[in-house]
Amino acid sequence: MATAPALGAAGHPAAAEIPSPGDGMDVESALAAAMVAVVVGAAFAMLMVVMRSLLRKATSLQSEMAAVV
Repeated sequence: MATAPALGAAGHPAAAEIPSPGDGMDVESALAAAMVAVVVGAAFAMLMVVMRSLLRKATSLQSEMAAVV
């Protein structure tokens, strides 16, 4: 799925040389923000898969109930 490329893109700041004026907190915050974006994106993708399956089941049950009534 798209999680592996997203993790690769999120891990890139760990290996890249990002110039920072001070103690390197810019690199750590960029890495943390990228990882948070990956986690949120993966959670959203899983939520959409679950919601799609629930919608499919609800549609099926609605047609069965219409046949009963």
